[in-house]
Parts: sequence; structure tokens; C-alpha cells
Amino acid sequence: MHLPSRYVLPALAIALVSALSLGGISVPASAAPVVPSSAVVDPGAPSPTVVDLGNDEVAIPTSEIPPVARKHSTAEAKAAATTQVHTIWISVATISRATTQPAVAVPANETAARAFVAQLNTYWNRESGGKISLAFGGFETRALDSSCNLNAIYSASENAAFSGAFSDSQWAGSYKHLVTLSTKECGTGLGSVGVDGGLLVSGLGSSASLGLPTVLHEFGHNLGFSHGNASICATSTFDASTSTFARSCATSEYSDYLDIMGYTVRDSVPHLSSPQRIRTGYMGDYSTLSSGTTTATIKPLGTDGTSGIRALAVTDPDGETYYVEYRVTDNADANSAEYTGPTTCATYASSYSRCYMDTEGSIGGVRILRVSASGAPSSVETRLLAIGPLNSGGSATRRDTHLDAGESFTNYDDDLTITVNSVNATTGASVTVAFGPRPPAPVVSPTPTPTRTAVTPAPVVTPPVAPTPVVTPLVTTPTTTPTATAPAPAPAPKIVTKSRTKTTVVLVKKKVSKTARAKAKVRVTYGSGKAPTGTLAVYANKKKLGSYRLTAKAKGRVTISIPQLRTGGTYSIRVVYKGNSLYTTSRSTAKKLTAR
Repeated sequence: MHLPSRYVLPALAIALVSALSLGGISVPASAAPVVPSSAVVDPGAPSPTVVDLGNDEVAIPTSEIPPVARKHSTAEAKAAATTQVHTIWISVATISRATTQPAVAVPANETAARAFVAQLNTYWNRESGGKISLAFGGFETRALDSSCNLNAIYSASENAAFSGAFSDSQWAGSYKHLVTLSTKECGTGLGSVGVDGGLLVSGLGSSASLGLPTVLHEFGHNLGFSHGNASICATSTFDASTSTFARSCATSEYSDYLDIMGYTVRDSVPHLSSPQRIRTGYMGDYSTLSSGTTTATIKPLGTDGTSGIRALAVTDPDGETYYVEYRVTDNADANSAEYTGPTTCATYASSYSRCYMDTEGSIGGVRILRVSASGAPSSVETRLLAIGPLNSGGSATRRDTHLDAGESFTNYDDDLTITVNSVNATTGASVTVAFGPRPPAPVVSPTPTPTRTAVTPAPVVTPPVAPTPVVTPLVTTPTTTPTATAPAPAPAPKIVTKSRTKTTVVLVKKKVSKTARAKAKVRVTYGSGKAPTGTLAVYANKKKLGSYRLTAKAKGRVTISIPQLRTGGTYSIRVVYKGNSLYTTSRSTAKKLTAR
């Protein structure tokens, strides 16, 4: 047997919390969720029972994956036309060297095993929008010669279960899954990642409280999903580009409590998040946005089968995609620790705090997520962004992982703003997505304070000595009492609006060597007034290559050197002027550049 290589995901942390109570099961500190030592927990709230599934993914060697095995595409998948049936084979294993560990609940017979598979099917059939169905394949009980260790159980079961039918990754591409349930508490869970089939082990058996959530999580790995993580970026926008995210943003593994691929919590089986659903074609009722200004109503993610949309996939001018969803305490999310746990804030570098388990369930919150490649082939992990102010008027660096009504998020490049207008658990969340720099607040000229001007009184005369003197308009009939002119009306507010720009690009050469840097002449036309300043971004086939500074001295004209295109081929080159407080953003038309 070729033993699958381990896939280890590092968890960002400073210290481990001590053992957690699992209803009679003592989990050692090494298995407890990782929390920064500076985390602040509300002492008045109960602590949820949490299972850390650290290092619970197994990547299958490429040599063992048959050509027919499908992997998840990194591009967004189209919704599947038919339902794919996955068969589940249950092996209840008595571990020979597990002598002192407490017993856990497991199916006692085939009838109970079928009922357990039915529970798995209920969840994943709903989460996949009916795209997958789980069927019972077989049941066995087996004495397994293994230590009480998830890796050892995984290896021994793969080789021995059902007379070796799952050995050497024979299951890959078959849509067959071996679910091994230990009769003793031997850790948490372990599962293979992707390739249409899989193996998984539950060291917590099949109990409804912890065994079922653990198996649902590990089966998610079998389907190709990596972990649901949470991040806070130590930047002014609480966001960062893909290239700088790792060094600018603290990411905590498993810390999305509203994702089945996050932490496993007692009696909690939350939904699969919208990015994973969209990418695998499990959900079709979402909208994609990439330009303009759009106001949309997002239904709660759990309202399957209703009219309208349940998510947005928003792609900014740099090609970064943000997934927007609205979550409330509906069916699967009802018992999530995000609604029931104690408000907790984990503090990272520069005193930035990510706070969680503070969403008001009856109202819910709008969440913004991104995805990143994980260590497993063709699998992605999600990153829930901490972008919502924790308290109105509180510290700007303390953020929670949702937006309430009236709150907004602007991306790192200031060319995308997502604003929550209102939230309603029945009708949905109203969200406005606007592309382009956030418009500056109108500049209003101050209203001048009117001054009272003394008027010299006209002399009182006796006719017919002299004609009545000509008086200044707005002055009353002359008397011996001085009067004042009426104050001049206040000028209308002076609103400063941005002037439009137009960006054009001309390639000096249309064909260059792969080792050479092509030159391009860029012009930002702006009419009259001050010369535009700011940033020029250059893209090749929608991938950002670099940024350049446009100074006032250039007067809108600059020649730039495009970074080397090390792979031969034809590229669409586009330049974007990002605008400033005086000028709008503008994009050039694409120009073809061939690298040889």
C-alpha cells in the first residue's frame, strides 16, 4: 500500500487553550482550538464545546489518482445538470490497542448504519442544492490492529476494510467513500481531500452531538473542500491583495463558526459557505458583478428553493473576487456558536483584534469572504474577513466578521465599496456594490456671516430747497435714525465634482522577447485644470503586473516599462488610471502584445 502523504495546514496562534469539556470526553490541550494568548472572552457567557480538527486532511499522491477522477476546477463551475450519487461504506472498528480510552457511540447494526448515512445525505443533499446524493453501500464491524491514533487507524482501515476494497486508493474516481468509526475516543477526525471518493475516520464515533458534525466536516474534505478560516488585515481597509495577504493579514484556521468546514462545535452543523457552493456548481442563485453600481437584495443562505439570489460574487478591477452572503439563525445555522457563544476578541500584531461569536441571530449579518489555494491539489480554503466595526464609536482596529445595516467595506485598492443598507431575516439584506474610488464627501464653501452696514442718514430738508436725495436701493425712507442694508443672500453651496478622464495606451513594439521589458506610452486626457496625479496599474490578461506613479509634472503623459512576460504567447495589455480626489478612474482599451 502506498500511504497517502500528510497535508498539514499551519494554524496561526500564540498559545493553546487548556482542555475543553466535551460532555465527559477530555480533550487534551494539543487537540484544543488555537487561540492567541491575548484573546479576551466574555466571562459571563458559557463557552461552546469546540473540537479542533487540526491537521485533518490527507492529500492523495498524484500517482494514485486514476485519470477518470475529477478534481475541482479553480474556475467557477457551472451548475451540474444531474445528481451524482456517492455510496457510503460504514466500518465500525474496534481498535486493538485502545484500552483506556472512553467508548463513543457507533451504529450497532446495519439498520443504524443506514440511518446514519441518511443523516449525512440530508445535510449534503441540501447543501449541494440536490447535486449530490448519498446512498448506503455496506456495513461491517471489524477488529482493527492499530494504535488509538487517527493516522494509524486511517492506514489500517484503508488496507483491511471490506476485504481491502479501498486499499491503494482504489476508491479514487469511483464516488465510493469508506467511513471508519472508532468505538473508542481516538482523537477527532481525518479525511482525504477530493478526487471523487475518499476515506475518512471519526475518532468521535457517530453521536449526534459531536460524531455527526465531525463526519460531515471530513466528508466535506472528501468532496474537495478545505478549511473555513477567518482573517484580519492590519491595514486601513482591513483588506489586502492576494500577493500581500499572507504578510498583511493574520489568518486563524477553522475560525469561521458559520461554515461546516470551520471548527466542529457540539450540536452545530452550519451551512457550507457560499464561495465553496458557487465554485462547485452547488448553487446557481447568485449574481456576478464587476462594474457600475448595483443594489441587490440577498436572501439568507439557508432559504433554499426561494426566488431571488443568495449571494454575490464581486470581482474588482484587479481581478480579486469577494463573495457576499447573508446569514441568520435558520435551520442548519440555528445552533452555531456565532450566535450562542461568548463574544471573543483575538488580538494580533499592531493591536488589531478579530472579534467573533457576536452576531445577533434574529437579525443576522452580511459576510464577505475570499478564497485562497490550499495545500491540497485543486482545493481552496475560505477566508472570512473581519471588516465590521465591533462597536459604534469604539476602537477602529477592533473588528467583527460581519457587517450590520449602515456599515460598509472598501477594498484595499479603494475601487470597490460594499454597503449594507438594511437587513431583514425574512426579506433579506439590501446591499449596494459600487465600483470606482469611494466618492469624496462634497466640499461645501462656508456660508459667509452677514455684516450690518451703517448707512448715513439723508438730511431732512424743507421743500423747495433741494430735490430729495437719491438713496441706495434697499434703504428705507431717510430719517434721522440710521438703518442697515438687508444682508446679501448666502451663496449656493459649491459642490466639487470629479472631472472625467480618458486613458489610452500605445505599445512601442507589439512583439518583444520574453526576456525584454516592453515599453508603452500612456496618456491620461483630462481637459483643463491641474494635471492628474495618482496611480497607473498595468494588467496582462486581467492579471495585474505592476503599478506606476503619475506625477503632476508628467501632465498626463508617461512612458512605462512593462515587466517581463516570461511565458510566450499573446497578451491583452490594459492600463487603468485609479483616479484621485479631482479626477475619475478610467481604463484604456486592450492592446495585443506578443512575447516570443
